[in-house]
Amino acid sequence: MSGEMWVGVTLAVCIEVVPVPLRTSAVAIYMFIISNVGGSVPLLVPVLKSAFENLGYNSTSSLRGNMVNCSAKLTFTLIEIG
Repeated sequence: MSGEMWVGVTLAVCIEVVPVPLRTSAVAIYMFIISNVGGSVPLLVPVLKSAFENLGYNSTSSLRGNMVNCSAKLTFTLIEIG
């Protein structure tokens, strides 16, 4: 249950960052990304983890880098929209 608490926070940030005339579109794009792109992340994790391991990271560091990379890309995408 507490694993999805970040959704409300990021939605609030999305609404606060985006100008008023674009808020409904930003929320729609956010929901699209969360449901479609976010739903595909479990398929991408093994591929990205092996890519990080090929760059010289150990198993734990590659998984940590993978999670940071995915969340950073989502955050910067939302910021670029606004």
